[in-house]
Formats: sequence, C-alpha cells, structure tokens
Amino acid sequence: MGAVAEAAAFIGASDLDAATGSQMTKAWRIVQRAADISLADLASGIAAEVHIPVADLKQVDPQSAALIPGEVAHRRNVLPLSCTQKNVSVATANPLSKETEREIAALTGRAVDFRVASPSEIATGVLTVYGTAPSSTSRKPDQEPSSRHPTGPHILVVDDDIEQRTLFRSVLEGAGFRVSVAVDGPEAIAMLNSRTDFDLVTLDYWMEPMNGLRVLQHIREKRETARIPVIMLTGSDDRQIEMSLFEAGVDDYLAKPIDAPLFLLRVQAVLRTGVLAGYGPSPSSTSRKPDQEPSSRHPTGPHILVVDDDIEQRTLFRSVLEGAGFRVSVAVDGPEAIAMLNSRTDFDLVTLDYWMEPMNGLRVLQHIREKRETARIPVIMLTGSDDRQIEMSLFEAGVDDYLAKPIDAPLFLLRVQAVFRRKQFA
Repeated sequence: MGAVAEAAAFIGASDLDAATGSQMTKAWRIVQRAADISLADLASGIAAEVHIPVADLKQVDPQSAALIPGEVAHRRNVLPLSCTQKNVSVATANPLSKETEREIAALTGRAVDFRVASPSEIATGVLTVYGTAPSSTSRKPDQEPSSRHPTGPHILVVDDDIEQRTLFRSVLEGAGFRVSVAVDGPEAIAMLNSRTDFDLVTLDYWMEPMNGLRVLQHIREKRETARIPVIMLTGSDDRQIEMSLFEAGVDDYLAKPIDAPLFLLRVQAVLRTGVLAGYGPSPSSTSRKPDQEPSSRHPTGPHILVVDDDIEQRTLFRSVLEGAGFRVSVAVDGPEAIAMLNSRTDFDLVTLDYWMEPMNGLRVLQHIREKRETARIPVIMLTGSDDRQIEMSLFEAGVDDYLAKPIDAPLFLLRVQAVFRRKQFA
C-alpha cells in the first residue's frame, strides 16, 4: 500500500506499508495529515493509481452482505457493496491485500472486485450493515466452541490447514453454528471420545498421520459416534476414493477448493435430512408390476419415487434401486409426481430430474416442501447442468443432494443410501 500511495505522490505514504487491520485507520490519517488532503482525495488518488473505482458506500446490496459474515467484515474492515453470479464488489482501504481477497473469494465463491474507501468510512458502513463486532473476550481457543451461538448445532471441523479451519469456522459461525476444530485425526478422535455433543463432523481427507477415511471408520465403528453425520472435503477427484468413502459411511463428499455458500447449504442439507434405518430383505425373483406402481420384489424396503421424463433413465434408476432392496414407483413428469405424492403417504425418498416439461424439478421440489404431508421427504435432484446458480437455488429450496448426469450408478446408489442414513438435527 505504501508504494501505491507514494506513486500517487502522497507524503508519509511509507506508513501504509506496515499497516494491517486496525493500524490501517491510523496510517491513512498519518498520510492524510502529512499530505494535507482530505480522506476522499486520498481514496481517489489510491484508486487512480491501482486503476479501480472509489467505493460508493451509499449503495449496499443486502444480498452481497449476506455472502460475507459479519465477523469477517469487522476483522478485515471490508464492506460488500454488490454482487453478480460471478463477482462481488467490496469496499476496502487496502486493495492490494491478497490475503483479504483470497478469504472473500473462498467465502463467496466469486471473484473479488475491490473499491477504495477510507477505513473510518468502511467501519461506519460495517456497523450500519452488521451491527457491533463480536467481543474478543468471548472467543474461546481454537479447539473450543465459540460462545457466539450457544444454541446452534455443534460442528467439529477437522483439517490440518489453518487457513481452511479459519474459513470453515467463519462460514459456519456466521450461519449460527457452534464450531470446534481439530488439527488432525488423532485430536479429532480424542475430542469425539471425550464429549457427546457433536451434531456433525467435517473431515479433510488428506491429513497426516491419519487420513480422513481412517477417522471416518473410527467414527462409524463406535456406538457413541456411529450416527454422527460426516462430510468429507478433499482436493481429489479420484472415483475410487469417493466410492470408498461412501461405502465407509460418509454422508457427503465435497471437492476443494470449497465454494463457501454451497458448502454451507450442503451442511444444512445434511443436518436437515432424517434417518430411515434398514434397506429391506434381499431381492427375490418375483415379477415386476407396471411402471407407475411399486415393485413387489421388496415389500419391506423403503419406497422411492423416481421422477424422470426419460424412459431409459427411469429404467436404469429402477433397476439399480430394486437391485439394492428398495421398492420403486415412477412418474413420467412433474404433474404425475405431485398427483402420486398427494394420493399416498408411503414414499420415503424422491429422485427428481431437473429438466422436465411442463414442470421442472425445482417446481416439484417446492411443492414437496410446501405441503406439511410431504415436507420432510428427502429429495435428490439429478441434472445434466453444471450451473452453480441452479445448484444454489435447489439447496436453498430444500434439496437433500444434487447429482450431475450422466449418473454413475454405483455412486448414485451409495448417495441414496447416505441420504437414508443421515441423522437429522432436531
């Protein structure tokens, strides 16, 4: 920052070099007085030098403010101004801070466009939008839950990367969760053995001396922890690793780098989903009923409604699910699915294709969530789209899992089983 201000010919600019956090306000004041200019002129000079606009703090979009937790806004002294699907505009007094840019990009899943404003103006804006900052004396050590949200579900974050732990803690606490952290597998196991109040665990896969799979296996082997939902986070796209994790009992699997808003929505989805124990008896050789009726091959298995306008997809899903002991009914479009859901109450899960006419999967999902009789039925959405906004809208509407087509049948089945296995936080 000092070099930028010096290039703009401001006396005392070198004082900005060492300024971080709360020191930035003092540094700006020193330069302002030494150069005998206004804070607005200093902001304009710095903005011109780094070729970015001056921030308009009178226009703050509430949607953009929702992307950045108040704790981060106060700590970094930044104010979100506006956002699009791909970008978020943020007011800052230090537009060259790569650390701030990385944290905001990770939190929002968007590219960061900085705008320049004085630290005091930003601080006033942050207070207006977010209220007062959390008290530093109320914050417990890294391994203990924060006291900011005493009634929220308690999540154990396990990661050997301090930046990742800080990011996840910020996102989760910003959404009202209590958070404890462990720096590796052995510490996580010790914490899980010593307390019984964890409602969910997020695990990094690549850790030493014990990777995430081994920690997951320990969780599932112990009666006291076997039903705690677990989300695995990894930078790997290895299908065999993903398969092994679902076979070992993971509830969701997310690839790094983490898209923070989607990460939060998936955490909420895992906590929302109820448990349905057991998968019925082994398959029998009984013949199948027509497409729209459940098969009688597995009379005691959970009942799944498959909704897809593609007969090949319906046939595939039915075969996979019945082969695993589920009863299956199918609907060829949204209106038929809604009619079936309105006329019977024995469906345990619904799989929905997104792209259907005359009613897409999102509208069917909304209908399911709006009716008291169907609101708690787990729903898995299947789509050929990789549109992030569609995925966001589905989780916001209450979907429990989201899978991209073409479907990998074994992984599809494992994800269905994971949804049934999940523990609901009441």
